[in-house]
This record gives sequence, structure tokens and C-alpha cells, in this order.
Amino acid sequence: MNLLLAQMDDPQNHLYGEPPHPNILRNIAKLDVLGTDQDGNTQLHLVLSDLKLDENVVKELLDLGAPVNAENNLGQTPLHYALLHQNGELPIIKLLVSKKANVNKDDEEGFGPLVYALMNANCSTDVIKFLCDRGADVNVVDKSGYTLLHHASSNRKLSLEVFKMLLNKGVSAHTVNMYGETALHRAVQYSRKEVVGLLLKIPKIKVNLFNERCFTPLHLAVRDPNTDPGIIKLLLKAGAIIHKKTQHDQQCLHLAAYHCNPTHIKILLDYGARGR
Repeated sequence: MNLLLAQMDDPQNHLYGEPPHPNILRNIAKLDVLGTDQDGNTQLHLVLSDLKLDENVVKELLDLGAPVNAENNLGQTPLHYALLHQNGELPIIKLLVSKKANVNKDDEEGFGPLVYALMNANCSTDVIKFLCDRGADVNVVDKSGYTLLHHASSNRKLSLEVFKMLLNKGVSAHTVNMYGETALHRAVQYSRKEVVGLLLKIPKIKVNLFNERCFTPLHLAVRDPNTDPGIIKLLLKAGAIIHKKTQHDQQCLHLAAYHCNPTHIKILLDYGARGR
């Protein structure tokens, strides 16, 4: 409280030569937590952007009446901010949710709190599980057609446990986004070998599906010289067609040769790839 009041005290640290009465300062603080900056952020939004934030500061603001579901100009609530900036610290998330923070509120892009958690490389599995247990909708699809699995597959640090949890809760691995991609395409692009292996075990997974640029998951794998070679082997063992052509009439071997990865080229040749 002292920190908050210090920020809102008068510049000369006095009123008519006397320190402000605590009740006056509390009223000033209460008015402040209801106000917003030019971006629509409340005081609660702003403190949640501090990576070294003390949980007690959040509690103090909430006790002063800070609106827990206030939206800024981007449609972000304090819960979005906490998941974005606080590395998914569970105590702060629990505190906000205990004060009725909406676990299903989308921002202007259609991203809900779960999406923010899944995109945060440092967010813990416990936070994601907590949000799901508190009623966060796992079957949401954003404005670009991304499911939670699409978003999760784009996070190189997210644990495999999260993917298993999402699949167990019924998130579809077959959904195609507006770019023609399933979660498998995304997992390949982000070189998530263990995730690719998990997705390939799903019945009727579309291992040869073209995205809007006419790339299959195998095309995406071999055109990136940094792709884990194990991903290419997994795709081929799962039935990826090695001679499928892109819209520019390129086969996988052409792509691998162009991007100069001898290991990828050898794997393709071992599986029967030919130049024509």
C-alpha cells in the first residue's frame, strides 16, 4: 500500500503543510484503480506487466476495487496480462480467478487466456491445467482458425504433457486453419519431434495434407535445414508420400538439395526418393 500511495501523493509530499490523511489517500487510490491510460490499461494491467511483481500488490489493488475483468483497447483483461508477462505464475493466476476473472474472455484477435498461456514459453503446465479445471474452453478457435493445438505446437518449450492433456480433453488434431494447416504442420515447422510423434499416432491423421502453399508436412520438414532428422523419419514411417510435388513442381528431394542438408538428402534417398 505504501508504494501505491507514494505514487499518488501530492508532489511536495504535503497538503497545507500536513501529511495526507490515510482515508484520503485510500480514496485517491480507489479512484486511480478505476482509471485508464491512453491504451485503456488500468492500474492492475500495468502492475501485472512488472516481471518482479509481488503478489501482495495485486491483492491490494483488488481489495481497493480494481476491476478484474477490465478490458484495454486490445480487449485484454488483467488475466491476459498476467499470463503474458508473469510467466504464468500460478499464485497470481489463482488470485485473479478467485476474484472472478473470466477464463474465457477473448481479446480483439480472438485469443483467450488459454491461448496466452500456451504461447508463453515460460508458462507452467500447472497454470494451463488450472485454467482448464476452472472452465476454460479447450475447443475455442480464433479468427485465423487456430485451435489450442495449433498454438501449442508453435511453442518450442511447452511440455508434451500439455499436448496429451489437450488431446484427452477432446481438442481435435484434424482442424485446418485458414492457411490450410493442421497442428501437425505447425509441430513440424517448429521442429517439435516428440509432438509430431504424438500427433502421428492419432487415427486418420492427415500426414499428406497440402497447406495453402501446397506444402505437406514432409515438404515443410525437408525445406528447413534445421529440422530434426528424426521428424522426417517419423513422417515417412507414417506414410508421407515422398514424391508429392509442390505448386512449383518440386519434390522433397529437390527441396532438401536446395536447402543443402546432406542428412535430409540421405534419409530421402534411403526411403527411395528420386530426382524425377
